[in-house]
Amino acid sequence: MSRTDLFDLPLLPLLYDIASFPFVATSMAITRSILEREHSQTVLDVGAGTGSAALMLGHKFNVTGVEPSRSMREWAQVKGVQVLEGQAQDLPDSL
Repeated sequence: MSRTDLFDLPLLPLLYDIASFPFVATSMAITRSILEREHSQTVLDVGAGTGSAALMLGHKFNVTGVEPSRSMREWAQVKGVQVLEGQAQDLPDSL
């Protein structure tokens, strides 16, 4: 099974959200304070997973998520978060 196949297992997004929530909640509180201090308005969430971080930041910032896993992107859409298909190495160097 390849790495891509592993990340497209049907239950993985649910398990990912359960396991990562404490970390995401804490790191987004820190990230939010840094973004506010820097007066940032736009965030690129690379490796957005199920969109939890984008959801937590989206009410105050313009967040674009990028994620290679189809099942993770679909789970993000269920939450109302738009996450684009892509990988970090495919992004332009100008970002």
